[in-house]
Amino acid sequence: MESIGFIPELYAIPWFLTMFAHVFPLHKLFHLWDTLLLGNSSFPLCIGVAILQQLRSGLLASGFNECILLFSDMPEIDIERCVKESIRVFCGIPKSAAYRQHAHPPRGHATDSAYSQIKPVSYYSTDCHDVPRSELVSITPFIKL
Repeated sequence: MESIGFIPELYAIPWFLTMFAHVFPLHKLFHLWDTLLLGNSSFPLCIGVAILQQLRSGLLASGFNECILLFSDMPEIDIERCVKESIRVFCGIPKSAAYRQHAHPPRGHATDSAYSQIKPVSYYSTDCHDVPRSELVSITPFIKL
């Protein structure tokens, strides 16, 4: 892609500025954000890699104009595959490669080993007994108004 002048700044900046909100419909975005909120500040890069891996064959066979069209009208992305692949990429990257000098972990941040314990729940599954549930009433004392 670099050889045809299709640099990441052309497609990746909007992904990260909107946390993929302009790429996916809401029902897929919520599933992606559930995973994204568990990660550290480097995890969105892994999601970007997972998206590129799904589009790889089409991108490599395209020229600059076709790549622009591909990203302006994003093809169907398998969100479950994207989530699983982004976790696999994240777990496979050495901490030194994903280190961000000025990033501060949020309070109550999950450790990187938590990703290896994630049991994927199908977005389309009706069997959700393993998914934590909360009601608005139980979290309102923690919300600052």
